Amino acid sequence: MSTADTIALILEEVKQHYRKQDSPLYLADLGQFLASREIEIPDGLRLKDFLASHFDGRLAIVQDHETPARIAVATPDNQEGVRQQLSLGTSNPRADRGIAFDRLPNALVAAFCKIPPPNTDVYFRVVPPFRYDTFVYQPDHGYTLIGPEHRPSEFAGKTAAALTDNERRTIFGFIVNWAEANSIDLQSLYYDHPRRLKRTQEVRNALQRLIDAQDTDFRTRMKIPGDIAAILMGRN
Repeated sequence: MSTADTIALILEEVKQHYRKQDSPLYLADLGQFLASREIEIPDGLRLKDFLASHFDGRLAIVQDHETPARIAVATPDNQEGVRQQLSLGTSNPRADRGIAFDRLPNALVAAFCKIPPPNTDVYFRVVPPFRYDTFVYQPDHGYTLIGPEHRPSEFAGKTAAALTDNERRTIFGFIVNWAEANSIDLQSLYYDHPRRLKRTQEVRNALQRLIDAQDTDFRTRMKIPGDIAAILMGRN
């Protein structure tokens, strides 16, 4: 599809959304709409950057300053109304819905900070054992893509342990967006979820969780002294 055709399709999708409803059209939803039609963003740009560079005066990108993960696409006529709805948060279908983020695997948070090697993408394994990896092609089973539009660029390269509480809250917003876009039940990813416990038949110890949180390349190079391994396994 040509750039002109992609622009026309996006314009029509945004206008059609707001003809039917007043609630914000989230950037992640627009990205999912394009992905479902196998339409790639021209020039390898992120969707947000493509909109900013090709829709000046025709569409507006509205981002909530309090919760940066809330990003919507609006028309010039309704952008102020969308901005107010984002700031109030009442119309956001991606509210945390009671998700206990401290029960999500650290590997999931780390995945949203990952800078993948060239020509690869970040994928998260949504069935036990939970972990992220980078692949050139879509894996056959169990993995879901975490595309660049879902990874906050300001945290790229950081470790999960180095994130502040505010940064973690921002990332959790991106995680909710990603989960909604891919129909993933975040509660099913809890480290103590019955499905996981049944699959592993035991609560995984700290050593295994540490290993699971690393990507494939690094796991093959890990060297852990025996005494440290024993502590992590709870055998000190």
